[in-house]
Amino acid sequence: ERPEVVSCFTTEVDNDSLGRENLATAMLRLPSGGLCLLQASFASDDHSNEPWSFYVKVLGTAGAARYSYNDSVVNHSHTIHSHTYVAFPRTVWRLTDHIVNQVLGHGEAPLSGLDEAAAAFKILAACKESARAGRHVTLAWT
Repeated sequence: ERPEVVSCFTTEVDNDSLGRENLATAMLRLPSGGLCLLQASFASDDHSNEPWSFYVKVLGTAGAARYSYNDSVVNHSHTIHSHTYVAFPRTVWRLTDHIVNQVLGHGEAPLSGLDEAAAAFKILAACKESARAGRHVTLAWT
């Protein structure tokens, strides 16, 4: 299901060394009435128990799931962060394994294709427009 309305805000936290936003929050409304809250940061050092650098939580009618960078953290500084997030090593391994062994090795279709990439780009462009204009952006899907 693809969102029908996007509303996004951006800001700069921690320092102004980048000269641009380093935190973005987007709310997406789905046709079914569901809501998605997306929050992304690439340069803010967050020591909370669930860092906003990456966090996924899905609440459904049959259960729930959560996933965050805090699932795998190494106490070693990296760039401006005081510790290093290991970006889902099992997920990366499984995706790479699928591409190499299933797609290239056995001719299966990839898990996502150009339609999904184009949809992601359209959602991102709507987020940027919403943050720039300070308004909701309605998406039309054909």
